[in-house]
Order: sequence, then structure tokens, then C-alpha cells
Amino acid sequence: MDILVKKKFLPIEAKADLPTISSVLWSIATKSKTYSDHLQAVASILEHLSFEQVTDIVKPTLDQLGSIALDLHEEETTLHSQLDDIKAVHKISRSLISQQEALLDQLTAVSTQVQVQVTAFKTPPAASSYSSALLSVANLSPHSGPTTDPRFLHQMISQQCQ
Repeated sequence: MDILVKKKFLPIEAKADLPTISSVLWSIATKSKTYSDHLQAVASILEHLSFEQVTDIVKPTLDQLGSIALDLHEEETTLHSQLDDIKAVHKISRSLISQQEALLDQLTAVSTQVQVQVTAFKTPPAASSYSSALLSVANLSPHSGPTTDPRFLHQMISQQCQ
């Protein structure tokens, strides 16, 4: 009498839909023969090793891994600190940029006002103004009249302004 076995308990190579226990045992026996040489080799190696020997072999590696873990933790802490510093500097620089933009806007307004003033100063004066009279007197040559006499200058300016 054969007992049926569910598929989920079987190896992938099982070909029957619902194999019997005897076929499963035969499959296990076949696989154990395949791996028995390897298992015996591992067992013979393990027989010659003691727990102290394994510990002595593995301990330097574990110590080194522990040291590396501590170094990584310190590096992570340093990087977090640097990131916090960078965030603070970024916040300050954004604030300074905002202030500089405000100052630039003010400077642009002042520059526009100065340009308007310069344009107003560059416009020519009216023809009958006092300044044009002074310019015409200043353009006289020294041989054209008594320019050193203040009365002559006053008379000349008065004529130009009329």
C-alpha cells in the first residue's frame, strides 16, 4: 500500500503528479549518494578543527570588521555634521542673495534717477539766458574789445539777455 505525498514537499525534478512515499525515499537516497563524498570530506575537515581554532582563525577578521564598522559610523557622523553645516551656509547665502537683490533694485532706481538728471543737464539752455551771454563773452578774443573793463562786460551781458 502506497501513501501519496503532496508536491510542495518534493524536489523540483519529481515527475509524477502525486508520487508515493517509496518514490520520494528513492529520490532522497539517490541524492544522498551524490552528495555523500562531499559531506564526508567536510566532516573529515571538521573533525580536525576545534572551536578554538575556528575562533582564532575568524577573530582577526571579526576584529577588522568591527573596526571598519566603527570607522564607517564615525564617517557617517562626520558627514551628517557637514551636511548640517552646508544647510546652514545655504540658508545664509540665500538670505544674502535676497538682500543683494533688494540692494540691486535700489541701485537700479538710483541709476535711473541719475540718468534722468544727466539728461536734463545735457539739454541746451534757452538762447536769451544769462549763461549763453556769458558764453558769448567768453568766446571773444582778447583783441576784439576791452574785455577787461567790467562795465563793458556788464553792457555786453545785458545786450545778450534782451
